[in-house]
Amino acid sequence: MVEVADLSKRFGRRIALDAVAFHLKPRTITALIGPNGSGKTTILKSLCSLVRPDRGVIRINGKDPRRDPGARRLLGYMPQVYDFPEHRSPRQLMEWLKEIRAEPTPEVGELVSLFGLAPEMERSLGTLSWGTRAKVACTLALMFSSPVLLLDEPTSGMDPIASTRLKDRLRQERERGKTILLCSHSMADVAEVGDRLLLLERGNLVLEGNPQDIVTSEKTPTLERAIAQILEARRREKVS
Repeated sequence: MVEVADLSKRFGRRIALDAVAFHLKPRTITALIGPNGSGKTTILKSLCSLVRPDRGVIRINGKDPRRDPGARRLLGYMPQVYDFPEHRSPRQLMEWLKEIRAEPTPEVGELVSLFGLAPEMERSLGTLSWGTRAKVACTLALMFSSPVLLLDEPTSGMDPIASTRLKDRLRQERERGKTILLCSHSMADVAEVGDRLLLLERGNLVLEGNPQDIVTSEKTPTLERAIAQILEARRREKVS
């Protein structure tokens, strides 16, 4: 469903992505992880055509989203930073986006209920807490039933109830056949819902595999410790 090859991007002298390649299959949740500044958000923005790569191939269901608007309509995107018009309400924002995409939103009521947004629907977005904005952003990403979901730190700022409900929902979306790519610094979330992870370091894809297999291979009690162990070993190798 999603194919990426030789994806490269520089911001000035800094290499954000260096010939990254991967393939995402339907009915899977893939976690994109790595240290700050490793290129995770740049990959998601490249898939959404919000960042233009210097070179590389991107295919969404065989289509190039940079050239084919139809490919972009296959995506549901939740950004890391919620740059909402502060004077608008969540309801207005959802209606506006629905009008732009001209697609049905059969599950928007269910999502509003799931995240407990009903009391906030008429409030100005500028008055909402960060966690509530996260719930709004997640609803916007999921409400069109897009076959590919791109989620950047989706549980960041969410309370435990909302975070748990979101992870349960992502499992349901996976069973419906969707392709899900999420960025996260929460290794607990990755271990809980991820079928596969992609580890980035300084713009390079350095490891991919099943989270539990990586924990077993590294002989650590948690995924967080396994990834830390791998990254520290790589840094020692570079120093030596």
